[in-house]
Amino acid sequence: MFALVILGPSLSSAESARGFWPEIDGYFGLSNDTRLVLKAKSEFTDDKTSPGSDPESRTSQVGANLDFTLKPIFRTRFREEDWERNRFLWMRVGYSYVGRGEGWSDGENRGTLEVNGREPLSGETSLLGRASWEMRDIDGSYSNRYRLRLGIEKELIVDGRKWVPFVDAEAFYDTRYDVWNRQLYRTGVEILINPRWRIEPYLGYQHDSRSEPEQLSILGLKVKYTH
Repeated sequence: MFALVILGPSLSSAESARGFWPEIDGYFGLSNDTRLVLKAKSEFTDDKTSPGSDPESRTSQVGANLDFTLKPIFRTRFREEDWERNRFLWMRVGYSYVGRGEGWSDGENRGTLEVNGREPLSGETSLLGRASWEMRDIDGSYSNRYRLRLGIEKELIVDGRKWVPFVDAEAFYDTRYDVWNRQLYRTGVEILINPRWRIEPYLGYQHDSRSEPEQLSILGLKVKYTH
C-alpha cells in the first residue's frame, strides 16, 4: 500500500520504458559464519518513450562478495537452517564490475559494503532491512552511492514447496548529484525448487530523476544456487 501511494503520481505522469533483469547467484558456504556469493546480472532496457534515444540498451554486472554473520548462540536450531532467511544480522563486502554499451566499453568498478537485518513477526512473516554503501569508479571518476531498503516477506508452503512472497522499497542517494534520485519498488516470490536451487521472479518499478529513461517497468528473474 505504501508503495502504491508513492507510485501513484509518477505512474500517471509519463509512460514507462520496459526492462528485463535476469540474474544468477551462487552461494557457497565457507563456514557456519561466512559464505562466498558470486553474482552475474544483466539489465535490458527497451525504451521507446524518448525520441532519439537508443531503443535497446544493456548493462551487465559480475561480482564476488563475502558474507559474514554471527552464529546463533541461544537459538541453536538456526545454525543448520536456511543461512540467509534465519540469520538476523549479517554483513556483506564485495566487488563488482559493471559494463555498459557494446563490449562493456564503458566500465564501472564498484566496491560494496552493506548490512542486512531481519525482524521476525507473527505468522512466518519477517520485516527486512538493508543499508548499502557503494564506492564507484566510473571511467576514472569516483563517487559514492547510498542505498536504503525496507521490505516484508512471508513464508508459505504450496504443494509441498516453500514459497516466500515479498514486497520491498529502496531509495538511492548519489553523491554525483547530491540528491535521493532513484526509487525502486519490487514485488515477487522466491520459490524453493530443491535444496540447491531457488527461483525468484518479480515485478518492479524504478523512478530515477537523473536517468533516461526516467521511469522503468521491470520484469526480473533471479536464479539462486546454494552449495
